[in-house]
Amino acid sequence: MNYRNSFTGLDRYVDLDGTGVGVAVLDTGINQAHPDLSHHFNADSNRSFDFTESTIGFEDKRGHGTHVSGLIGASQVNENGITGIAPNCKIWNMKVLSDDTGSAGNEALEAAVNKILNTEECRVVNMSFNLNYDQQAFMNPLMEKLIQADKILVAAAGDNSILKQYASYPAYLDTTLSVGAINSSFELSGDEIIAENIDFLLPNEDLLSCGMASNLYVKKHGSSMATALISGIIALMLQNEPNLRLLELKQRLSDLSVPYQNNTNRPLLQLIKPK
Repeated sequence: MNYRNSFTGLDRYVDLDGTGVGVAVLDTGINQAHPDLSHHFNADSNRSFDFTESTIGFEDKRGHGTHVSGLIGASQVNENGITGIAPNCKIWNMKVLSDDTGSAGNEALEAAVNKILNTEECRVVNMSFNLNYDQQAFMNPLMEKLIQADKILVAAAGDNSILKQYASYPAYLDTTLSVGAINSSFELSGDEIIAENIDFLLPNEDLLSCGMASNLYVKKHGSSMATALISGIIALMLQNEPNLRLLELKQRLSDLSVPYQNNTNRPLLQLIKPK
């Protein structure tokens, strides 16, 4: 599966692969030995960090961060493999989600933010997770520091019924690029509405990406995966125009999008603008 070639509208970036753009993946870690991801993590890369005090370090126990990273920057090495949107970007493995619970603690998040702030290469921050209400007061100043440092924050809006009223934190902040998922027939069910603070939608369809040693390729779905695809697209845009800021990137993404219409037959991999 080649996501670069399959995503509708990316033909204008056909000669780009994310070269030189750093993407910080704040997640469960990454299976760095995966054949389609190992090119990001050679002995000299120094782009792997565990902020959770995990017994397995920056490796991935849950598979979520590995799947997300594959959609962003995998490079296919066999007939079963995948190519992500920006295979030659520089993925930074920043493990902030617990091996046991999948939740992010404040200390881990603060350490990751400080690392990003001290890493000029990291322009894109992929946050395929939601934080609880009690963490918002702690995180708001950290998010503001990232914004002031001109980092592009891409955040998952949440799945299913949460789209009826609001996007999750930090996705609902105006200073993030928030990404939601919708069923593959582009239909809302029942009394659902699309939250006003969701910037873009992608279908909530199973997407093949990188897995763990026991199963190298797996399918997952949801706004986490949609977020990863958009982070990859942003890496292409920043390779082409390194000085783009958030509002300019939103406009570039809008130019790639089609407006939402209920029950419309569209290509699976196409950006949808909900409003």
